Amino acid sequence: MKFIHLHIPKTAGTSLRESIVVAHPELKVQGIVDPVPETIPAEVDIVSGHISHEDAMRFGGQMGTDQVVTVLRHPIDRFVSIYYFWRELYDKDIEKTRKTTTAHKLSLLDFARAMDEPELCSELYNRMSWQLHSSYRLMRRFEMRRDHGMTQDDLAEQVMANLRSFAVVGFQDHYGDFVAAINDRFKLDIENRKINVTQRRSSVEDLSHAELQAILPWVSVDMEVYAAALREFGK
Repeated sequence: MKFIHLHIPKTAGTSLRESIVVAHPELKVQGIVDPVPETIPAEVDIVSGHISHEDAMRFGGQMGTDQVVTVLRHPIDRFVSIYYFWRELYDKDIEKTRKTTTAHKLSLLDFARAMDEPELCSELYNRMSWQLHSSYRLMRRFEMRRDHGMTQDDLAEQVMANLRSFAVVGFQDHYGDFVAAINDRFKLDIENRKINVTQRRSSVEDLSHAELQAILPWVSVDMEVYAAALREFGK
């Protein structure tokens, strides 16, 4: 039993990894943080981290598995959650980087209007789709467009093709169903320990019309993919 958890940020991935470690100490779980390594030891049972599809395929070849799982979240909700998470990291003196400083300095509306900020583009502009397609990193996105003439329609279509090859596709709003599915698929016995670490945040329903309109351009393809995935996998 081996699999790769492609963790899209703010989809309870850390809670999943911790649940596996608690329930199955006999398994070797490799958490991945930046910089993403080129290789993974063959004896690793589970890889989990903010890796992209290309990383998952590379690690799968090294581990001897093609089993990938992921959790999707409503793109607007994820955008808002990241904004407040970054503000919290800054306020608690945990991380003071360019992205957390930007979130700290700007209101949600002005943050969503900062589409010329390169680090925000990498982290937020259709991040889910590019992470599931190939790589969310801006240079790799450029290469895909340059070398393959990739359009947004192509991106959405190819992301769905990738998702169809995954062992389990879950949804943040139905996280318990995702846990049950991976327990069944991989004969695990983990509990639903989802924890929302962001203490202060607004829900999508609380957004003003201006905030919603400012966020939508960031997640246009992500919204298309999410809706298609709900129709296909959210049964």
